[in-house]
Amino acid sequence: MKVLNGISVAIIAAIAFAQSSRSSLAQAACATRDEIVSALSKNYKENPAGIGLAPPGRVFELYVSDAGAWTLLLTTVNGRSCVIGAGENWETNAVPVKGSAI
Repeated sequence: MKVLNGISVAIIAAIAFAQSSRSSLAQAACATRDEIVSALSKNYKENPAGIGLAPPGRVFELYVSDAGAWTLLLTTVNGRSCVIGAGENWETNAVPVKGSAI
């Protein structure tokens, strides 16, 4: 259990560093997806805002808070997840789908 607590502290510290430095690319903080998602929810009130797939089997997820904090999470096919970016002042703009009427 001490290892899990140490991992959680490292994730939270890396996310806090990324958000406090307002850096678009954070030093990668990696752990299981569940650990990172839990830390984002509990500590930053960030919720899923988008998801995308990239070859070969990578999943990108965007988490955003009502206050505008955001985190980009990458999960690979082996199940390892890393915070690859974080920042502030996220704004969601409606983007028309190609071929749809505006």
